[in-house]
Amino acid sequence: MTQRVPSERALQAVQAAGMTEPPLSALERDDALFALTAATLLYQDGAGTRRVTLRDLTRIHSDQEGLLRVETPAGTALTASLLGFDPAGVQAFFGQVRDATARAKEQPTTPLPQAGGAKTFAPKSVTSAAQVAPTPAPVRPAPPEPAPTLSKAPQLEPAASPKTAPVPAVASADPAPAERPATPVVISSSGFSPSRTEPRPATTAAPITEPVPSPGLLLRGSAGAAAALFRQAEVVAGLTGRLRVLGAVLFLGAVALAFFQFQAGERLGGLWTLLAGGVGTIALMALADLARLLALLARASSEGAGVMDVE
Repeated sequence: MTQRVPSERALQAVQAAGMTEPPLSALERDDALFALTAATLLYQDGAGTRRVTLRDLTRIHSDQEGLLRVETPAGTALTASLLGFDPAGVQAFFGQVRDATARAKEQPTTPLPQAGGAKTFAPKSVTSAAQVAPTPAPVRPAPPEPAPTLSKAPQLEPAASPKTAPVPAVASADPAPAERPATPVVISSSGFSPSRTEPRPATTAAPITEPVPSPGLLLRGSAGAAAALFRQAEVVAGLTGRLRVLGAVLFLGAVALAFFQFQAGERLGGLWTLLAGGVGTIALMALADLARLLALLARASSEGAGVMDVE
């Protein structure tokens, strides 16, 4: 989670890293944390503590697996896993990192001493040029006329004007733009979801082994069960012929009984007897076909399980 007021854990991590700046924000989970100060991004996990100066950051991005990379001009400075962190907290925290990096890059910390140093050298060049200017003055008084010396003295002063242009202007103007690269930190992501679902490798490996048990027969692994299935298939196959014979007997009996009922004048009773015999015969024939089909399925499954090798 992201904490606007950093926890004691984040404060201890910053102090343990030898930093005196207080943490501005923190992003924590059970075994790792990010801490942000005014000038540094710190990451601590079981492998140790790493930190990156905000002024050196050029890009922060993550892939679909939640792996975060912090880039600097020298290359990848920090790699961390975002799995287990709150997604909303991750977005809020690295938004603060982007703002803090922009502020750190806008602060001219190092250029000021260099610019001041260049300006301190400028008066020295002026005084040195001023000292050089009087040296040709004793050479100029060689002509006997005193008036030209006065007119030439102001001419020597403009000659010393180049002493102000070259050194201070170049020294003070160049470092300032050079030290402000104004390159914003790019924080990008590839649609990662930092929910902690780390047993992914296990789930990918398990379906490879479990579906292998082929054709889908529950009794295939047991030779004894397959043998029992084969014997039961033989019994059911024997019932097929008996059911057909029973259906034929029922039909013939119904026809004979209906005939006698018609002869006795019981036409309605004979009709019902004939109808019941026909329906019963059809049912027995269908049952015989079902028994034959079940027997064939049982034989096929038992042969596939290697029953013939067992018996």
